[in-house]
Amino acid sequence: QYGALSHNPGRYPLFAVKSKQWKDERSTLLVTGGVHGYETSGVQGALLFLETQAAKYTEQVNILVAPCISPWAYEHIERWNADLKDPNRSFKKGNETEESAALISYIDSLN
Repeated sequence: QYGALSHNPGRYPLFAVKSKQWKDERSTLLVTGGVHGYETSGVQGALLFLETQAAKYTEQVNILVAPCISPWAYEHIERWNADLKDPNRSFKKGNETEESAALISYIDSLN
């Protein structure tokens, strides 16, 4: 768990799965889903990648999968988060939503 949404941390944790054998010298493959909650196939696709494909690449790259960036939006089948902001438009410093800021901070902590 790399964080939780502040309006209900117990209900909306933020999870990621990363390679067990993380090596700084390797490139990193980032797979995300659930940035827009109404695009439910992204969450399912990220989880399916973990189940069926990720192991094929663990010797070549670091793998980081954040299957549900915006769990509130996923639960409510919404494009926007609970603050009516679009997490997908917020992955830049100074314009982050809570969801994007948490993921950016987690990724930064890995380097």
